[in-house]
Amino acid sequence: MNVFITGISGFIGRYLLEVLLAKYPEARVYCLVRSLEKIQKVEGVIYLEGSLDRLDFYADVLKDCDYIFHVAANARFGSSFDYVRDNVRPVEKLVSIVKNSTKKGRIIFVSSIGAFDRAPGDTLREPIRKNSVASPRSSYGASKLAAEGVLDSSGLEYTIIRPGWVYGYGMRTDSHLCAFAQLIRKAPWIRFCDFPGRVSTVHVNDLVTGMVACIGNPRTIREAYFVNSESFSIGRILYGLSERMGYSRRRSLHFSDFGLTRWLHRFLPIQLTNLFQDYLVCDGADFWEVVQVKPKEKLLDSLDEVIASDPRGGGFNVVTGANSGIGLSLVKQLLDRGDKVIAIDIQSSNLELMVSSRFKFFKVDLSEQAEITQLVKELNRLPIRTLINNAGVGYKGDFANSDPSKNALTVEVNINAPLLLTRLLLDHLRGCKSTIVNITSSTSEHPLPHMSVYAASKAFLRSWSLALAQELKASNRVVTFAPSGTDTGFQGNAGVKKINSKGLLSPEFVAKKILKATHAGPIDISIGLSSKLLNFFSYLMPLRIKLEVWSFLFRSQR
Repeated sequence: MNVFITGISGFIGRYLLEVLLAKYPEARVYCLVRSLEKIQKVEGVIYLEGSLDRLDFYADVLKDCDYIFHVAANARFGSSFDYVRDNVRPVEKLVSIVKNSTKKGRIIFVSSIGAFDRAPGDTLREPIRKNSVASPRSSYGASKLAAEGVLDSSGLEYTIIRPGWVYGYGMRTDSHLCAFAQLIRKAPWIRFCDFPGRVSTVHVNDLVTGMVACIGNPRTIREAYFVNSESFSIGRILYGLSERMGYSRRRSLHFSDFGLTRWLHRFLPIQLTNLFQDYLVCDGADFWEVVQVKPKEKLLDSLDEVIASDPRGGGFNVVTGANSGIGLSLVKQLLDRGDKVIAIDIQSSNLELMVSSRFKFFKVDLSEQAEITQLVKELNRLPIRTLINNAGVGYKGDFANSDPSKNALTVEVNINAPLLLTRLLLDHLRGCKSTIVNITSSTSEHPLPHMSVYAASKAFLRSWSLALAQELKASNRVVTFAPSGTDTGFQGNAGVKKINSKGLLSPEFVAKKILKATHAGPIDISIGLSSKLLNFFSYLMPLRIKLEVWSFLFRSQR
């Protein structure tokens, strides 16, 4: 089977290629791309460098294909775009080429719910269905409807897919749900607005799985389908996103238009009408029945993918101290939710089995400035979403009996390494609008006798991190995160006695809280009730008593 795909560098196209190859590994797949340098090549795929306005160059390939997935389109809204050139002419050219071939392969075309919108007299009480009257309000929607007309009058075999709002990791940063996440960051009060108007949604994995299921299915020939798996109100989506981003909402303000937009929608912007009415709700039940696929993904379970796709979400998450403890939990959770990760550590025993196109490992001794400098050369070539300065060392013992080399190592890893790494990357971090997270400790707020150098290094890191947050507030989010005692390998390496894990936080719990803090909320965060209580009461004590208390507690418990 020969398959031709356009738009594989885009959101839907990337997922389509992955699902297609998984189901039909023996297929010969041709992918048209604008630039070979900007894509990550997949083994076995034949890449053709070119553009949609020059499809004649690939006529021989197209004529030999059994299926042509036309996904590429200009889906951006604006008055300066030539939608006929971008969205209609390529379909006309595909039809012309395929009609002159002997195979006459089937064209599977990704259209849009925007090709229909709502007719002026529609009361918006029913979802958009096959028998609804097409009345596109935008030039983009009109171009998609025109392209559908070209296919319908061609006499060829085709399948038209009209999805609702498509979401998933890597979605376009200026599209619907991703734009909502950005709006919440800019105007957090929007989370209180409970708008009742609903929209239809579908996860990109479910969409492309259904599209691939059209292959070999005669029931989908010369058919057009609306595709959705769920419908949610705008208010519920805003609430779900804000909750995942760290904002709470105890109360909400319910809005009503008293039915006015239902009757006046022909004169109003679609965005306004959709806040109050089910304007962009479609019925996709027939599609799933025909292709015999059951949608698996749920929007409210996938909102992290949306949040991770915003302008600060397209790059790598850099985690230092990634081979164990909190760092290792961060790496695992990031990969589990589909993020890209760069792990940095001097050890690699727990990272060696992690094989993924979204994972990179750099073995670096953070006590060596030359190695950090070399690392930065590599990192400057990659987009960075989050830099998490997590690596840390510490040693128990009175300062009088301490090993000077261990003191120096503590200063190098806990202070100099995050300072140097952040400073050398700073221009790049500003350009990427990256979030910077500095992991301190509950000990950073008070002196700690018998582990004084470690506590002092964390106090330095805390003070610097809070000041940096102010200096970079216009370009970057800087989070200072202080967990209390966590059940990691730190205690053993530091020579601290760990009687049992009771009272210690789990690294998985701490990592989850750190990732939540990267999105929104306070920039100075402490977790661990026991440490919070100790810190609170110690602030009320005179310094002499405070030092005695901390000294006694450390000796008795550690």
